[in-house]
Amino acid sequence: SFKVVAPPAKDTTAPQVSAQVAGDKDTNGNYVGSATVTISASDSESGVDTVEYSLDSQPFALYSKALTVDQPGAHRVSYRATDKAGNTSAVASVTFTVVVPPAKDTTAPQVSAGVSGTKDADGNYVGSATVTVSATDTESGVDKVEYALDGAAFAAYTAPVSVNKTGSHTVQYRATDKAGNTSPVGSVTFKVVAPEQKDTTAPQVSAQLSGSMDWAWNYVGSATLTISATDGESGVATVEYSLDGQPFALYSKPVAVGQPGAHTVSYRATDKAGNTSNVGTAKFSVVGAGPGSDCTKPGKDKGCKDD
Repeated sequence: SFKVVAPPAKDTTAPQVSAQVAGDKDTNGNYVGSATVTISASDSESGVDTVEYSLDSQPFALYSKALTVDQPGAHRVSYRATDKAGNTSAVASVTFTVVVPPAKDTTAPQVSAGVSGTKDADGNYVGSATVTVSATDTESGVDKVEYALDGAAFAAYTAPVSVNKTGSHTVQYRATDKAGNTSPVGSVTFKVVAPEQKDTTAPQVSAQLSGSMDWAWNYVGSATLTISATDGESGVATVEYSLDGQPFALYSKPVAVGQPGAHTVSYRATDKAGNTSNVGTAKFSVVGAGPGSDCTKPGKDKGCKDD
């Protein structure tokens, strides 16, 4: 006996086929150096028999492994697959562009540093100094900037470095680009000094009267006022005086007062920090030199005194 079975259905469906392009791309989507094309095919009936490809309109060739294309320019890869029943898929294609890779960056960044702050007359930085590091790289670009203060380990530089510890200092610096090139180490040296204490003390000021005096301590003929001022900090800037309530005037030399009568001289001094002393006063009287009592000539009257 025997059994009759129906013949299998004939395979009339072509394989499914696709392609993928891989590689390093630039910012424009081009493949740098080379592109790799991988073709995949499947058939659920009779099975895949062959896969073929054509590069840039060349004759179709048998595909057996991923295709690497490294010739610079625009490319098209066409592909198809045939199953064991002889069904061939429609031709599909992928397009892409390969570009020459940029020349390797072997040049280190350019790096420099500057120091800023308030300087004294000796060029030292008063209170603090700020170190600013700058780096440029025209090829792969700057990746990192580093600095080291007074021999410490290098650290990442992200903002200007403020140094306020008094004494001499050295800041070293370097920069590395994205290709791994590191610049030679540069350095800047400087000194930080403590700021001077602010002068808040006014000058010391005094006045001295001189001239010939009579028995009642009046100055005969004239009196001369000499003003002295000292300041141990910022120094004396100006000395001023006022005679008998007049506006203060700049004192530059001793003042002679010959007008008979009672007088009051006020005086003050200001230092270079702007501190002004309290007003001092000197009071005195001047009398005329009468006959027989001229205290300013030889043979003075017995009632005359010398200041």
